[in-house]
Amino acid sequence: MHKLRQIFAFVAPYLKPYWGRIVAGVFFGILFGASNGLVLWATKTMLDRLVPPDAATAKTAPPEGDLPANWFTDTAASIQDNILNTLDPWLPKMGAPLETEQIIGGLLVFPLLVGLRGSSKFLGAYCLAWASERVINDLRVTVFNNLSRLSIPFFNRATTGDLITRINGDALLLQTCLASGVGILVSEPVAIISIFTGLCLIDWELTLGMLVLFPICVIPIVYFGKKARKATGKRVAANIDQSSLAVEMFSGMRVIKAFG
Repeated sequence: MHKLRQIFAFVAPYLKPYWGRIVAGVFFGILFGASNGLVLWATKTMLDRLVPPDAATAKTAPPEGDLPANWFTDTAASIQDNILNTLDPWLPKMGAPLETEQIIGGLLVFPLLVGLRGSSKFLGAYCLAWASERVINDLRVTVFNNLSRLSIPFFNRATTGDLITRINGDALLLQTCLASGVGILVSEPVAIISIFTGLCLIDWELTLGMLVLFPICVIPIVYFGKKARKATGKRVAANIDQSSLAVEMFSGMRVIKAFG
């Protein structure tokens, strides 16, 4: 976490001129994450209206003594009823005569949700990629301007491959982090929350039971995440050595060819 704060403090001055696009990208990322739960809820709602559950297989009500469950289910049911009452004129229902509005709503509900999901994902990725390209360009311009001001001892200590890797490789990693990492960091937690909320509205008992498996899913993520960080460090070190060797070979090729 300390390293993340250091990276953000370093990049923050370069992000400031493009805050508008970055905020727009974050907003569309949140909208994309929330759309996952909307698609789930819309699917369940349409199935309930078009294929009503049989009374024999309908879920029984929870016991009256379970106050927390009653409070949650009553609140969720009240919210859903208010939303469904608003959308009822626009959604078809089995056994009810079809109106023009219901035909239009039934045909457009999923295309609109899929369009919202796709457009928000595209706009979020576009805004963040646009900002990251310009941030990296400004950063590289600053680096090249400062290289001429560095002392000779600095160039004696640093290898050419190290400098090339820092300018190209690290800048590319930072660009990937800004373009993809920020979007994932924003949209995925919102998607998890929205899907979890949708599942709770469908069947909160089964959803809470599934949370028992959550720690089992987190353990391999943490383990392999540490492995991936170590592998990335080794890859950067190998790239530095390869870049240094390549620069020395190319710069000394004329001498080698001249003297055989």
